[in-house]
Amino acid sequence: MNVTGIVVEYNPFHNGHLYHINESKRVTGADVIVAVMSGNFLQRGEPAVADKWSRAAVALKHGADIVFELPTVYATQNAQTFAFGAVSLLDQLQCVHSLCFGSESGSIQELQSVSSILADEPEEFKGYLQKFLSAGLSYPKAMHEALAMIGIPLYQRNSTAQPNNTLGLMYLLALHKLKSSITPVTIQRIAAEYHQETITSDSIASATAIRKLANTGSSEQIKEYVPDAITALFSNTYRTMLHWDHFQDLLFYKIYSMNIEELRDIIDVDEGMEYRLKKIVGNANSVNELIEMLKVKRFTWTRIQRMLVHILLDMKKSKLASLQVTPYARILGFTDQGRQLLQIAKKKSAIPLVTKWGKQQLLYADYDHVANRIYSLIEQQHRRDDWSLSQLIHREFSKPPIQQ
Repeated sequence: MNVTGIVVEYNPFHNGHLYHINESKRVTGADVIVAVMSGNFLQRGEPAVADKWSRAAVALKHGADIVFELPTVYATQNAQTFAFGAVSLLDQLQCVHSLCFGSESGSIQELQSVSSILADEPEEFKGYLQKFLSAGLSYPKAMHEALAMIGIPLYQRNSTAQPNNTLGLMYLLALHKLKSSITPVTIQRIAAEYHQETITSDSIASATAIRKLANTGSSEQIKEYVPDAITALFSNTYRTMLHWDHFQDLLFYKIYSMNIEELRDIIDVDEGMEYRLKKIVGNANSVNELIEMLKVKRFTWTRIQRMLVHILLDMKKSKLASLQVTPYARILGFTDQGRQLLQIAKKKSAIPLVTKWGKQQLLYADYDHVANRIYSLIEQQHRRDDWSLSQLIHREFSKPPIQQ
């Protein structure tokens, strides 16, 4: 059984994601697609537009055979930690043969030529990297400039300047760090750039553009860019796509209720940001306004969003200073083909496969439970159906994996 892993968020699932699944199967010859998906909070520091169960169901309907949840402590972190968490989960299953990801480059050789330099981290490179970081450059830009200083050609450096290439490099570094036998494969992204807010194709738009279109009252227009299951989800289950401002009151309460020392201990609250948060929060009328006011050269929009998620979920440096390999694999759903692979994985996997939370005391699992409770508090207010708050909260413990 030929097994290919993919790392996804599906926020929301769109035609470009369907292309990725189909191409992953084609180029790798996969019999089974294993998706590692972020849960209710995402890598860019945002709440998901819909809950993880709904998003997993759509993925299973459109070509994924198993959906595992990436634990929250990895899913909400920078690209390097996010990639390491996802790749380590796939690696620990010990039955995944390849990892297929999208990139602007489309060339695995080009990306590997850069990742081999980054993996070795020559002292000269590290020195320049620190110099540019200290000067206020973001990590991708600092990496690009540091590579230039050690003589890496422009065509290779450009791999670090585009978001999917950068994430792809992080996957390659994680595979190297883990000494994994998983073979990396990349396919070129088509039509829409990762963060592109405008739509330039008749059938494919970025998740960013789709969310923007839906949240400006043009939800009918997204039909061309998403499968029917997504339009049904937001017609039958949800009144709207959830976004940061729905969580504003909870977030602001957390910031108001924490003292300076408590804020300083939160992941990504660095360089005196705890003082800026306390000073500015009272002047903001929305989460977007707060982020705009907090932005400085070293703190990009995305980095601030991640910081806010960590505040909301109480993710502390003192408890999460050194993340190791993913300690469990929570199964959100599977198909008949996926069930066959799970029988193999149960015998081979180096980590527990979790179908339902019981009395297991697994490292980092409490953060998943907190994330679910907080998300459910807001989600319940924006659902069209009659699910109660207690039902939404308890599904984290009572709901078995979806069987498609």
